[in-house]
Amino acid sequence: MEMTTVANLPASPPAADAAIRYAIYFAPRPESTWWNFGSAWLGRDAATGMAGSATSLPLPMEFHDAERTGMVDVPRQYGFHATLKPPFRLAVGCTPADVYFQAAMLAPSLNPLCITPLSLAEIGPFVGLRAPEADAGLMRLAAQCVVTFDYLRALPDVGERQRRQQAGLTSRQTALLNQWGYPYVFDEFLFHLTLTNRLSPETRARVMRILLPLIDDLNCEPLVLDALVIFEQHGNAPFRMTRRYGFNGAVEIYGDD
Repeated sequence: MEMTTVANLPASPPAADAAIRYAIYFAPRPESTWWNFGSAWLGRDAATGMAGSATSLPLPMEFHDAERTGMVDVPRQYGFHATLKPPFRLAVGCTPADVYFQAAMLAPSLNPLCITPLSLAEIGPFVGLRAPEADAGLMRLAAQCVVTFDYLRALPDVGERQRRQQAGLTSRQTALLNQWGYPYVFDEFLFHLTLTNRLSPETRARVMRILLPLIDDLNCEPLVLDALVIFEQHGNAPFRMTRRYGFNGAVEIYGDD
């Protein structure tokens, strides 16, 4: 009778690093005026990790730095972006290379989409930038990202699920949370770039009044969704832009990689 020893047992799949989260975002190119605006407004450049933006961009004088900082500390952690595949931890057996490989495979199959003019809007209790309404191509692209990367996603822990469920979700949103780990996907998806924390109605109205002329000027520069951008978060550190996979097959690496 053949004895099975520990040495003969199949190796267990490698444990994923639960301290790292990955997200698939849209983000303007770091040299663009849009990126400089978003980084200056949030007070952090997610491509460099530095405070502010790479170039000087004047912001409305009506906001003191300390006041603006108190309005944006939550979106500052994530960087200037629009979500395509929400942040996730890796499933057991998956590695960062799997995330990069999947992005490299998917990106060249996608078509660029012009998303300007962006409109300044109240998105629930937040202020953000929204793409034109009812863009079927944008909805399909986001849905492809949700589905394509999902095999890499670890199931959310109990704490994460409870935090989401406490947000007053509809039955449809709860079903999406259970299946896809996030309630705002597919028919619940809204393409937007968040600019503020939760604010009072009066403060939201003030922010919109002050920012509107600047957004009107920014819309003179076309903004095209032509790449999948990977952001990573290590532990409790802010998210960093690490890789950009262009729909034309080009790959750009940021940070220390």
